[in-house]
Amino acid sequence: MRLVTADPASRYRLLAKWASGGMADVYVARQVGPVGFDKIVAIKLLRDQGDGPGFRDMFLEEVRTAALLNHPCIVQTFDAGELGDRLYMTMEFVHGETLGRFARAVASSGGRFPVELALSIVRELANALDYAHTLTNLDGVPLQLVHRDVSPSNVLVSFDGMVKLLDFGIAKVATQLQLTGAGVIKGKFSYMSPEQARGDHIDQRADIYSLGVVLWQLLTGRAAFHAPSDAALLRLVTAPQLMAPSQAGADCTEEVDAIVMAALAPDPAERYPTAGELATALARYMARLAAGFDATKVIRGLMGAHFRERRERLTELVRASHREVPLEDVERLANQPSMRTPPPQVDARASGSVQTLDTIGLPVTVAPTTTHAPASSGRWQTVALLAALLAGGGYVALRETATPTVT
Repeated sequence: MRLVTADPASRYRLLAKWASGGMADVYVARQVGPVGFDKIVAIKLLRDQGDGPGFRDMFLEEVRTAALLNHPCIVQTFDAGELGDRLYMTMEFVHGETLGRFARAVASSGGRFPVELALSIVRELANALDYAHTLTNLDGVPLQLVHRDVSPSNVLVSFDGMVKLLDFGIAKVATQLQLTGAGVIKGKFSYMSPEQARGDHIDQRADIYSLGVVLWQLLTGRAAFHAPSDAALLRLVTAPQLMAPSQAGADCTEEVDAIVMAALAPDPAERYPTAGELATALARYMARLAAGFDATKVIRGLMGAHFRERRERLTELVRASHREVPLEDVERLANQPSMRTPPPQVDARASGSVQTLDTIGLPVTVAPTTTHAPASSGRWQTVALLAALLAGGGYVALRETATPTVT
């Protein structure tokens, strides 16, 4: 992939700063062109070139790799360029929230994250990973991509009901070993596979494990690993002893337990060999017990219920054309008080990639809880919302009991 040398300031108009990470800032921007071309995009703009001489090459390899990915559940990379001594990449703008924030909003209203929704989301992500894991270059040579950072902050849930995997980070390409030195650990500790946490060689099965952690947490509503320090956390992650989701409070069946624990096997050889096989196992289970479940419809309803104000404010931001600033004047935008929101500080344990949508300085609006009602009332509020969303959908609860069908 060749760097774009055309004047970027003539093609991109910045609207606002979106997020900040260890190596870059992300802006929401408007891409303009001839004959009325107009598209909202996200621009990741590096603040410096890193500490080592190979940093620029690492970034460009990330962009080249990401540009090859073309899947509905993966955030697309469109473009890359150089603005003075600063590198940038242009990505698909997803109007939504991270999976982590989405799950917390559902939980904050007193409800349990729906089992069938958790399974549906992870199935889509597993299919996306399988696509990336089996991707080849233009010559048909397998790229052996590994995401390395599958976590709720790298999954976007959109207002139109889509789920998208964000930021393949510095994806491991077996044919480009110069990108990462042996033993370099990238990613969030709590979601790392044991082999990645040890700094061992990893393959696609590391992503399967990380996705298993995401599913475990969605089902249980708990952090899989928690420790007072990074060192203690790494000790837990390198020798995991997770119990089955149902034993940790999840309202799921033994079959779901088996699927999750197969993804979470400490030994890579005992996990699902491919993300596609994990997706297939989830799809078969859903086909038997929740054939009428419409995840897109449910996500739309829950996003609208919990993030209505944020959606309106984001829409207003995107439409605020009077705030447009040329890309070349990015520093003025970053320092303009009327446009600034406190940039999110990415956890030091995170990879060098930016958590684009994890926090953007806007308040989270969730459904109000009743302070005097029993704790279970919030759960029934969520159930009632799901029932309304699924009216006519032929939804069947995933408990293998005589649970009535919601119609």
